[in-house]
This record gives sequence, C-alpha cells and structure tokens, in this order.
Amino acid sequence: MDRLYHTLKESSRYLLLAALVYAPWAYGCTLPLTAVMLDALLATAAGLRLVSWAAGRRGFTLPPVPFACAAALVCLGGLLAWNAHFRFDPAMHTFAAVAGAVNGLPGGIDRARALAGTLHAAALLAGFLCFCDAARNKMWRRRLLSGMALTGASIMLLGLLQRATGAAMIFWQPGPAGSPFFGTFYYHGNAGAFINLVLPLCAAFGGRALYRPGAEGGRALWIPAFLLCVGAAAVNVSRAGSLLSAVLVAAVAVFELWAARGRLFSWLAAGIAALVICAAAAGLAMSAGGEMAWAKWGMLKAQLNEDNPRFLAATVCKEMARDAGPCGFGPGTFAIAFPHYTGSLGYPLRGVWLFAHEDYLQTAIEWGWIGAGLWGMLLFGGVARLLWRAHPERDARLRFACGLALAGMALHALVDFPFQIPSLQLYAAALLGVAWTREPLNVPQKAVRRNTAADRPGRFSPSFSLNCREPGGIAPSGLRDGRWRSTRRGFGPGAGPRSQR
Repeated sequence: MDRLYHTLKESSRYLLLAALVYAPWAYGCTLPLTAVMLDALLATAAGLRLVSWAAGRRGFTLPPVPFACAAALVCLGGLLAWNAHFRFDPAMHTFAAVAGAVNGLPGGIDRARALAGTLHAAALLAGFLCFCDAARNKMWRRRLLSGMALTGASIMLLGLLQRATGAAMIFWQPGPAGSPFFGTFYYHGNAGAFINLVLPLCAAFGGRALYRPGAEGGRALWIPAFLLCVGAAAVNVSRAGSLLSAVLVAAVAVFELWAARGRLFSWLAAGIAALVICAAAAGLAMSAGGEMAWAKWGMLKAQLNEDNPRFLAATVCKEMARDAGPCGFGPGTFAIAFPHYTGSLGYPLRGVWLFAHEDYLQTAIEWGWIGAGLWGMLLFGGVARLLWRAHPERDARLRFACGLALAGMALHALVDFPFQIPSLQLYAAALLGVAWTREPLNVPQKAVRRNTAADRPGRFSPSFSLNCREPGGIAPSGLRDGRWRSTRRGFGPGAGPRSQR
C-alpha cells in the first residue's frame, strides 16, 4: 500500500508540473479546446491524489481556510447553475424566464454557462488544493516554482525572437495578428501579466544562486533568464505590464540589497549591477523592436478622457454589480449580460466585450459580493502570508518572490483581466498554494547524551536525555540525575556484549 500511495502521489504532482509547462505554450489556454485539456489535467491530478489518500489510509493535510473557501465557491456556483432563473438564446441575444428548481433561492441567468464556469472553477480550485499539498515538500515546492520560471523564460525568448524578426503573427500561426501579440499570447495585456508572474521567480532563483558557492551553473541559467524577462517587459506593448515590471524590479533590487548587506555586494557594486541590468534591458528593447512599445506610451495622453471605453465600461459594471446582488449572475455570464446594460451609451462600447477589463468588478458581477469575498480571501490572504509572515531564512527569497508576483497580478487586475485567463489562473493558483501550504511540524528533539566510544560498529549504545525527568514524571530505570547507575556489573552506556575469550 505504501508503494501504491507514493506512486499515485508522485504521479499527481508530475501532472501538476506538466500542466504548468503546458498552459502557457497552449496559447495561454485561451482557446476552448486548450482550456478543456487544462481542466482535464487538473481534475486527473486531483483524482489521483484523492485515490492516493484513500489507498494510504492517511488523513488530509489540506489547510482548513482554503479548503472551506473552495468548497463554498463550488457550492455557490453549483447553486447558481442548478437554480437558474433564465435561459439565454444566442441567436436572438435575449433571455427567456424559466422556473427555478426552488423558488426563493438565488439563481443564475443561464444554466449552461454557469455550469461550465463552475466546472472550470472546481477544476482550478482542486488544482490549487493539490498545489497546497505538494508545496509542503521543499523539493517539490522548488521544483514547481523552477518549472514555472523556466517555462516563462522560454516564452520570453520566443517573444523577443518574434519582435527581433518582425513576425506578423506567432511563428507557426498563419496570417497577420489583429492586435499586438507576444510569445504565445494573442493579447499583449495577458503577456504583460505573465511576464510579471515569472520575473520575480527568475530573480529569486538568480539571487539564490549568487550566494551559493559552486553554483556556477545556476548563475549561468537564472541570470540570463531574469534578463530575458526584463527585456520582454521593455519590448511588450502593455503599458500596465511594463510599469508594474519596473516596480517589481525595484522591489527585487531593494530585497537583494537588504539580503546582501555585508556579505557579497557593496553599494557601489550593486549600483554597477543595476546599471548593467538597465543597459541590457535597453539593448534588448532596441534590438527587438521596442519602438512599438514607445509608440503605445505616446497614445496615453489622448486616451485619458471621459469617452474612454474603459471608463464607460467600469461605470456600466458598477451598475451590473449592484443588480447582481450577493450571489451574482453566475460564473461565465458577464459576456451575455453586458450588452443589455450598454444600450444608452451606443457607439463608444461597440463590439463584443468578453471581459470587463476590471477583474474585481467582473468577479462581483458573476459571483456576487459573497463569492467575490471568498476569492478575495484566498488571494489577499495568500499575499499577506507571503509578504508579512515570518519565514525561514532559506525560503525567504522564494516566498517574497511569490508574494511580489501575486501582488503585481492583483494590481494588473485593476485595469485588465489576467484572472480570467486559464493559464494565468493556474500560475496564480500555484503561487497561492505556496502561500497557504501547511508546513510540516518540526518536533523539537530532546538533548541526547551519546557515548562516542560506543558508537562503533558492533556496539550497543542506548542514549537518553540529559534531563529526562519531567516534573511529575518518572526517570527510566537506572538513570538518575543524568547519570547511569546500575547494579549489574558490566552493563551501562556503551557496554555492549563482551567478546568471548
């Protein structure tokens, strides 16, 4: 049974690692088929972990708060899908009232979309709980984080090659792109959010390699990976992503200066390193077509006006959130509800809006303020645990990097929709798994009195605490006040069986 338990447990964790590699390369899982495959991977990993727990007959080691929040969210989404009050007609773009399963209970505005959104959320939350379990193991925690960082660095390299060669579309995709793309992401804003998830991790592994003697291979791997992320942030045309990248690089620099005080770098050397990084980023941006990013920044002043579609959409979303109430319209229903609130605005909000470009408002619309509060507890509680909770020195750098990555994504969600993209959701779930993991208990060992002469092969060496007698307790026979007393001749600590002569 133990072998079966460990086989199933390791298989589940390798599936999680495979999902982390697969999701960004599958166009961020923004296509329907790739999103379904990601959900299948996460569901299979969670199923294997459940079977391993049953086979090993071992108790659950999941943190209670995330488990309760995940269960409540799945129940809320299931209720909205099961008790839907309307049915959406995609041909006529209208809603038809239907009888709910139970009158008086909240329900969604379309059963099919709410059910699909709930199933995706259930798979994602199951994967998140598996990440919480896997992150308890130090080796798997670093394996998952390094897999995320290396996958991200490979996407950065692809994006820089696309910019340097002037590619009109992702290399293996036909036709010109309808909007600026980067790497495997069709939308530059999603690419910017992904860069900011990976950049702190590459910096953390690079900083860790700097302090380890004999880690030349680590330095050769992680420092170029970090520079690739910095160059990608400079080249990508997402203004919010580039601005947040600059903030994250500054935060990483401050942390490394604090960590390196008096050990490796002087302030002068740190300043030289910062200049080298800036020069490398500028060189990558100039050689890889950074003029597109600068042109996008030049359009900012003209876009800051009252007729900006983002501002108008935010106004509409606030009205929708008020109508959604405590339980919301149902997961995945924003796109079908939004056009029914924009009739008075007309042309500025033309076209199809799949996302609100403000994740917090969209979450309140789809999940209500109850569901939004549960999601917020998972996200902001995890960020607080990573950034403000005391951690062991060996893990401080990685946990700080995870907190920075999540904080950057949370800020990006104010002006875009990173939390609606399955691959970015998966990476955030992995980082939150590190944040919410329950560390194994370290039981303090009592002081042990050893007889070194008796530790030779073939010798029996009973060891006892120097202070075994607890208040109200009884010391072992023969041990009094830390000294061995025995009435038998030739028996004591280190006195093993005597050889026959």
